[in-house]
Amino acid sequence: GGLFGAQAIVDAGRGALALRETQNGLRAVAGTTENYTSILKTARQQQELFGGTLQENIEGLTGLTITSRQSGAQLDTLIDLSQRLAVLDPAQGAAGARIALSEALSGDPTSLAKRYEIPRAALAKLRDETVSASDKLLIIDQYLNKVGISSAAVAGRIDQDALAFRRASAEIEEVTLKLGGYLARIAAVPARGLTELLDTGRVTGGSAAGGVELQGKLIRDAKSYDDYVASVSAANDKITAALGQGDGK
Repeated sequence: GGLFGAQAIVDAGRGALALRETQNGLRAVAGTTENYTSILKTARQQQELFGGTLQENIEGLTGLTITSRQSGAQLDTLIDLSQRLAVLDPAQGAAGARIALSEALSGDPTSLAKRYEIPRAALAKLRDETVSASDKLLIIDQYLNKVGISSAAVAGRIDQDALAFRRASAEIEEVTLKLGGYLARIAAVPARGLTELLDTGRVTGGSAAGGVELQGKLIRDAKSYDDYVASVSAANDKITAALGQGDGK
């Protein structure tokens, strides 16, 4: 139990730091606080609709933002088409949709044809260099409408039970990342000190209530990490000795 808890905390801290780096990357690409906030909100909504971690969804939208800047295409349109492609073939994910759309805008519809089994004849005009970025996206939009995957139909095609599960998963992830972020910022008692306590798994203080009280006291009284480790070790030694006396040893 202790080792699992310690590893979970370490993983939460790493996840929070990785997410922070991804958000910083998005902030740099977005250009303005307003754009950043809007894209982040979309990432959370997309996570609920299609799954994946928040970090994965932010990375996908960051890629689409770069594609938008490079091609001149509207970001909202790219996001809309990306989500509709995810309905067409969920296995491709956000990354697959981003790659296919980026290549299509550059005049290469190969990924769209192979990944989503879209007839090449329907994508032929994408190779025409005289076709604007917006018109290229319109070609993709028209095909998706033809096969019944319109913007309005996307939400209706999402299984409600699966949606509820993904929302719950997203909420759990958010709580875990907040814990990890908190631990990553702790200065007085580093996360590694808390991990040390969990790893020992022996500071029980007799009763469960007593164990919680003792653990809290050790954390509050610690002046440094080394002081904390020494306190944990000393507490363990006292408890072990007391248990040994109780056993008549």
